[in-house]
Amino acid sequence: MTDVPGRELQAPLLPPDKVYSIQIGSEVFRVSGAALCSDAPSYFTCYFENNEDKTLILDRDPEVFQDIVRYLRGYYVTPKSEEHFIYLCSDAMYYKLSRLQQRLFQEYHIDVGGRSFRIEKDIFNEVQYPAGDGNNFFTLGFASLFNHPNPQALLSTHEEMYGDHRPPEVPPSRLPRSSALFQDILAYLQNYEVEIRSETHRQNLMKDARFYGLRALVEKIAPGRNEFNGWEEGEAPNGTEVEDVVLPVEGVKGPGLSVDASRGQVLYKRPYIDTDAVGRPLIIQVKNFVLNDLHFSASPTEHKVLRCSGHKYLAKKLKHLPGPLRIPKEDGSIAIEIGEDAAVTLDGHDLELDDIASQNNVRDEEPAAKRIKTEGDSGTTSGPVKFRRWVVTKALLRPCVREEGGKQMLWLCVVKMEATSSQKETNKARKWI
Repeated sequence: MTDVPGRELQAPLLPPDKVYSIQIGSEVFRVSGAALCSDAPSYFTCYFENNEDKTLILDRDPEVFQDIVRYLRGYYVTPKSEEHFIYLCSDAMYYKLSRLQQRLFQEYHIDVGGRSFRIEKDIFNEVQYPAGDGNNFFTLGFASLFNHPNPQALLSTHEEMYGDHRPPEVPPSRLPRSSALFQDILAYLQNYEVEIRSETHRQNLMKDARFYGLRALVEKIAPGRNEFNGWEEGEAPNGTEVEDVVLPVEGVKGPGLSVDASRGQVLYKRPYIDTDAVGRPLIIQVKNFVLNDLHFSASPTEHKVLRCSGHKYLAKKLKHLPGPLRIPKEDGSIAIEIGEDAAVTLDGHDLELDDIASQNNVRDEEPAAKRIKTEGDSGTTSGPVKFRRWVVTKALLRPCVREEGGKQMLWLCVVKMEATSSQKETNKARKWI
């Protein structure tokens, strides 16, 4: 192997008209000084400054070097595949061709699910990212290799480890993920709106967004929405129109929760999505739980309200929520109120509280199991002591807080609900396979 100059690279002084011989593998290339100086200082210029009439012999791939010679002669070289990209990057570092390195590192080549992608580096510019997507698979993976403060140290350590025999192997970038989903990810990173084609597509896209570390994308495509509520009095604290944020209970995260004690409301800010200083009133969607201890309350001074408690099934669905949404009772039950503005479908029919009031006039001939416990004007209980159980298939619930004994206690106000009141009605609602 021919002697190689030290690491310190000096300004090239090669005559532009002189032709130099470089043997790569078994092939000899004759390259002018002008071509070699087009990307200098480099391995070649430093060698020929001290060995003007010698042939430089290197054990590298002549096919890859053919493209490097084209580049040195002024042609634009484009990687043909992720393998070719890695080969060019490795040899550009090996030969210390800094301008070629900069050009190659403006794009990345990666195989995802058997499909090749050529990706502009600007897509991964952290300045363009929504908050939460800056540190992701690409910036921490690709960039750690190709944007290292001293990339030469990554691929040129062969001079200490192996002499001049070979640099360390760098495998092509391949990912065993869905190429179709990756195409959607790229569309998002290019500021296009991502079309959710089905719930399955949503879940798969969220799964891959988590894999790539794109947390803002996960929040953006997660089930949920902001809804204008024109019936809410006044304006939002930030002076904008009042909007509710509607989310599945599993999608609510503790850091976004806060309480507006003056209104008794629980507010929520979706991470990376809501940029307002104050959150929006929260409505949570909960599925498959049981209501017990239903009793009707009505008096001339109160609104009609159907009160009940959520079974432990509901408590389990809420137990992951910290802060103001912790379950207030030791037995795991939680107070729920169904007001006059609640849209309730019971046994396939719309339920009105006025109907409940009239139906719960106590009649001896009425089966006790069909009555709801009723509170009179004095607060004492009238009617049968039998309680009705409701099985709720899905509900939209507004978390609220109120002061009790100096503590903020949580209760849920029903916005919308679908439920059944008996095993027969539950069976009637079952779907055929």
